[in-house]
Amino acid sequence: MLAVLCCNFTACSKPRINNAPTNTDITAENNRNRLICENSDSIFYFNYTTIKKLSKDDNSIHDVFTSDDIIEGLEYFNNRLYCKTDNGKNLISMDTNGENVISNDISAVLGEVKPSSYYVFDNNIYLQTMDASVIYKVNTDTLDIELVNIDIKNKFILSEENIFVLKKGDDNKKQIYKQDESGDLVLFSKENGGGVGFVNFTDDYVFYTVNNDDFTSAKLFRVKLDGSNIEVIKEINPRYEKLSILYDANYIYLMDNDKEYWKINKNTLEKSNIISMIDLNDLSYEIANEMLFYTFTDLYYINTCTGEKADL
Repeated sequence: MLAVLCCNFTACSKPRINNAPTNTDITAENNRNRLICENSDSIFYFNYTTIKKLSKDDNSIHDVFTSDDIIEGLEYFNNRLYCKTDNGKNLISMDTNGENVISNDISAVLGEVKPSSYYVFDNNIYLQTMDASVIYKVNTDTLDIELVNIDIKNKFILSEENIFVLKKGDDNKKQIYKQDESGDLVLFSKENGGGVGFVNFTDDYVFYTVNNDDFTSAKLFRVKLDGSNIEVIKEINPRYEKLSILYDANYIYLMDNDKEYWKINKNTLEKSNIISMIDLNDLSYEIANEMLFYTFTDLYYINTCTGEKADL
């Protein structure tokens, strides 16, 4: 079932760039509840008890795996898929064809704790509660989990030379710090206001927002990893005073207000308003490969290049 929406917006990058996430694209809080995940070839999603994959080449859909229980969350890591079932008590892992399946009951370790999301950090996969107050490291060979005490929510390891930390300063406002050669943290973001909110990294840039003092508006910045060439990309007036911002490998997507939903090219900073194709009543969505995946009762996607909308 396919519906085409007519919209005026900037066309996609040409030639089409592979938009699969890299290590620097999955370090911030984006899509961690995971309706979808992706590799270089496919976008993976689940529909109740079945994991499916959508080809990036021709949009064909194939079944990958069917569970006896309802699937809760999905993640891709090191050529394997991970999901939870049975109210989070059971972990399942498989290859991207649904083969070589591993399953493990983790209820005895969890006790009353219910991890809500996945997190990929420093070449490991973790389960965490929504506020990251309880974190388990997943053994990818056995799916055993181990309670760990590390900060995976606010530390961003891009390389040995580029390690960033998001933490509160003396004024109790969150700022970005960068680790220097001696291991000390040096203030990286120096803008006045209510502190840093959203953060995203690429191989060349840091993107981040700074709220104003009363949190009714914000500014989106881009700066090189060495701290040079800082630019204000956009001033934002969030809808419902809550910033809605996502990203994929090449674009940032932000809902500014009821009349503006911006798609921003990370390299050129070219902006296009794609509000005419977005249904603002469906607020649960994720992004991959320049497609917005929505869920209200069913799952569907909107191609932000063509305006095509399809049920899944």
